[in-house]
Amino acid sequence: MNNLLLKFINVLKSIKPEHMFSLLYGSYFFGMFFIFTTMNIGNFKYIAFFQMFLIFFVYPLCLLANLFLFKTYTVKKFLLHLILSLLFVFAVHKSGMMELIHLWFMLLCTPPLEFKKIVGIIYKFLIVAVPLVMFFAITGGTYHVMYPRTEGIVPFMRYSFGFTSPNFMGAFLLEISLCLAYLKWGVWNNRDKFIMVVCLIIASVFCNCRTVALLMLAVFLLIVFYQSNYKEKIFSFIKYFSYFSLFFCPIFSFSVAVLYGYGCPIAFYLNELILHRFRNLCYSMHFFDINLFGNGLKYTFDMLNISNAYGYLLIGYGTIAFIFLLAAYFFLIKKSIEVKNIAMLSLVTVYLYYGISEFVILLPIFNMTLFALSKFLNNNVKNN
Repeated sequence: MNNLLLKFINVLKSIKPEHMFSLLYGSYFFGMFFIFTTMNIGNFKYIAFFQMFLIFFVYPLCLLANLFLFKTYTVKKFLLHLILSLLFVFAVHKSGMMELIHLWFMLLCTPPLEFKKIVGIIYKFLIVAVPLVMFFAITGGTYHVMYPRTEGIVPFMRYSFGFTSPNFMGAFLLEISLCLAYLKWGVWNNRDKFIMVVCLIIASVFCNCRTVALLMLAVFLLIVFYQSNYKEKIFSFIKYFSYFSLFFCPIFSFSVAVLYGYGCPIAFYLNELILHRFRNLCYSMHFFDINLFGNGLKYTFDMLNISNAYGYLLIGYGTIAFIFLLAAYFFLIKKSIEVKNIAMLSLVTVYLYYGISEFVILLPIFNMTLFALSKFLNNNVKNN
């Protein structure tokens, strides 16, 4: 009996933070990834199983590992997180939506691990899963949905490559590119450039995700300039631009939506550029009340489909969640400036602008910088 106990203790000691994060992220990733592919068609029953598996097995297991194995908790910290978790779950539950509950527990369960290692694990999952779905779609192993785009002079088809929408395909390609950019910032080689260019071509030519393509191109150029003799100038620019973007992106989103309601021609033009994001936000702002705990968004018809992340957060989850997340990113930017982490500043800024057209920046599967927020909760390892 003592030998069995000793072996069990030795097994526990051999478990490293990266093992627990791989379990945590892998469980979340495959469930969420399944939802965004055409493999979920006719298989919605598995989504409920995925939710239950995370909530009742993975999250408790990872929290226990943080508590007893990695010893990230003091009694005071444990009680504080318990109170915060109860308040957070209550507030989010009032909205009837689950995305931020998963985000909270993903951050709470993240073990003490350097952010670069976290990004490395995320990149490995993406670089295997995304091409695999594309292969199945091309070879007929899963549904390959095509969407016509009729705006402009010449209509053409947008390819989703096994995902439920070309926009989700584009979001995964952007995530691959940004993970790679963070991992190889300053040591960018030809292979990395090739991967980025392939992602850019697929996103722009086949998926026709214009926002994604522009953001990829911006990051690509930023890295090229950074590798030249402009390091200090780039850092000096991006540290101010990141603060500016944190306030500009939500203010711009709501301002254009309001101007759209007043029939402003510029707002109409901007709305057409990103396919009715501002129209839908304008309509939803009039349809729903803005309150502390949100409205629990349900997609009943087209103009209630809020793709703008700031509108989705404020209207869906309420002012408390909206202020909390923006404040968390403010402190993340502040900390990144203190340690001169230009890669983090650049990618946070990219996600902020991506939020103008897509709500998916609120999901950890599409926004790896969210895991950097775990530093403020549990993960006290230096983010580098």
